[in-house]
This record gives sequence, structure tokens and C-alpha cells, in this order.
Amino acid sequence: MTAKERGSLEDNEERDQEEVEVGNGEKGQEDEREKKEVEEETVEEEKEGDREELIGVDDEDELEVLRSQVVQLLLELEETREVSQRHEESYNELQGLLEEERLASAHQAESFTRQIQRLQAQLRSVQEELDSLEEEKASELWEAQEELRVAQEEVQELQQAAEEAAAERENDIALLQEELCRLRAELERLRGTTQEYELELTTLRAEISMKNQRREEQEKAEGEGLIPTTLQAPNGDIPDKKASLYQLEA
Repeated sequence: MTAKERGSLEDNEERDQEEVEVGNGEKGQEDEREKKEVEEETVEEEKEGDREELIGVDDEDELEVLRSQVVQLLLELEETREVSQRHEESYNELQGLLEEERLASAHQAESFTRQIQRLQAQLRSVQEELDSLEEEKASELWEAQEELRVAQEEVQELQQAAEEAAAERENDIALLQEELCRLRAELERLRGTTQEYELELTTLRAEISMKNQRREEQEKAEGEGLIPTTLQAPNGDIPDKKASLYQLEA
């Protein structure tokens, strides 16, 4: 991996850290708003009177627990979505880096190929000159052989450099592909977690709705029958009415 790519990844990590800090601040503000709303709802419920306290204390406690769970799950769902978005952005960026590496590798391989072809053409030219100078002086023959040797060494050096560069590029590409696979698996896991949270939220909301409906039905039943009888009864009959009320609730 080049210095430019490492710098780009470090910049991305810094941006991710800043986004996490900003997200934590926003989450704190949202927690305060949710807490305030829950407190206001609690105050409103406390004003419903002694009658509601007798029949609905357990249900309201359970509703409060469910509401708290919903708030917590909403916060966790939002955080999961933010993490998923950041992973998806990193995944797209790594895909771009991989494409750049492939293009750079192809261009470098093409450059090495042109150099090798040029040197091979020079080698053929030197070989032809050597063939034409076979009958000339030994010194001229030695010089031609020396040029041929130098050209062959240059060809070998360039071939070795091309092989080393190709191996390095392949290693970088393999590392990037491994990172892409890891991020893809992480993204799938986060998506599955998001679906689980959404399903749990749906279940909790349905349960809250059923609890509210049940409480309304109980209040309606008491309004139609039990409360008038209790109000008309003497004070001595109040314990009996309470016992009847508890039996109806059971």
C-alpha cells in the first residue's frame, strides 16, 4: 500500500472519529428529549386519580418499561445505521483504491513491456551487427559482444524489476480484496442486526398497543358498572367493593 493510500485511510479514520463524537452529542440531546417526554407522560398518568392506581399500576409500570426499551432500541438502531453508513463509505473508498491500483499496475506493466521490447529490438540490432562484423578485428568483435552482454543484463534487470513490481502489486491487491471481504461481512452483519432491532421494535409497539387497549376496555367496563355501585354504597361496603373489583381484574 502506498503512502498516499495510507494517508487517505488515516484521514478517513479521523473523519469517522469526529462523526462518532458528533453522533454521541446528538444522541445525548435525543436522550434528554426522550427522558423529558417520558417524565411528562408519567406526570400526566399520575393525575388520573386513585381509581386508576387501583387497577392500572402494574400495567403502567409495564408500559413504562416497554417505552424505555423502545427508546433504547431506537437509539441503538440509529447508532447501528450510522456505523453501517460509515462502513459502506469505507467499502466504496476501498473499491476505488483497488481500481486505481489495478490501473497503475496495468500502466506499469505496459511501460515495462515497451522497455523490454525496445531492448529486445536493440539486442536484435546488436546481434545483426555482430553477425556482420564476424570477419572484422577482434577488438571490434569484443566491443560488440560487450554491448550485447550489457544489453542482456539490462533486459534481465528490467524483467526482474517487472516481476518484483507485479508481485508487490498483486500483494497490495490481495490485501485490499481481503479488507473488502471483511467490510462486506461486517456490513451484512450490521444489516442483520438492524433487521432484528426493527422486528423487536415492531413487537414492542404491538404489545404497548394491546396493553393500552386492554386498559381502556377495563376503564370502560368500570365506568359502565362498578363505579356507580361503589359510589352509592355505604362506607362499610367499600372493602367488599374493592374485593369484587380485584376478583374482576383477576
